[in-house]
Amino acid sequence: EIINFYQKMDKIISELLNSVDDSSTVVIMSDHGAGALHYFFNINQWLIEKGLLKIKRKG
Repeated sequence: EIINFYQKMDKIISELLNSVDDSSTVVIMSDHGAGALHYFFNINQWLIEKGLLKIKRKG
């Protein structure tokens, strides 16, 4: 059953990568880790600081 899950995820990721052009950057990450937490990284805050993310206050 786990192998089937990984095969499905591999297919989905392959389709995603084939749908973007070569100048695109694709980041795939998980919100669950399997090890000890040594530090915390807030990706939204980092993207905001780099000017790559703007939060809309409406919504």
